[in-house]
This record gives sequence, structure tokens and C-alpha cells, in this order.
Amino acid sequence: HGDEPATLEVTTLSIVQPEDVEWMWKRRIPLSKLTLLAGDPGLGKSTAAIDIAARCTVGGPWPDGGAALRDRTSWGNLASGVRL
Repeated sequence: HGDEPATLEVTTLSIVQPEDVEWMWKRRIPLSKLTLLAGDPGLGKSTAAIDIAARCTVGGPWPDGGAALRDRTSWGNLASGVRL
């Protein structure tokens, strides 16, 4: 942006205060945090993501018997090798 030099803001993790985590799916998926499903092709990552979104949309049960919080969901998919 013009003649302004680029800057980098650094935060030392030793000064960051830990926060309690709220869970969408207890001890698996945190609420309101970025969650990535990563792995080799063909393992079912997209299917798992759609299943998770569907359970949250209707407040359905998790595979471990817990109840999903009913809420709006969003899902994105970016395959490796895609250039933006």
C-alpha cells in the first residue's frame, strides 16, 4: 500500500492467557474455532464434514451419544493443487 513499509506484529505465547474452550462436539470440535479435516484423498473427509454440518443443522446425535448443538453451519472445501 503505497510507500508504507510492511510490518509484522509478534506476540510471545508466554504472555497469552489460556481460555476455557466451549465445545461443539465435546473434546473433538471446538465451538467458533477453525477446524480442519486433513488427510489423504479418499478417506472421507468431505463426507465427514457434511455429516457434521447435518447433525448441527438439526441438533442430531453425535456418534458417541452426545447431542449436537443446533445451529447454522457453513462448509468449505479446497482441494490441494487449486490455485487461488
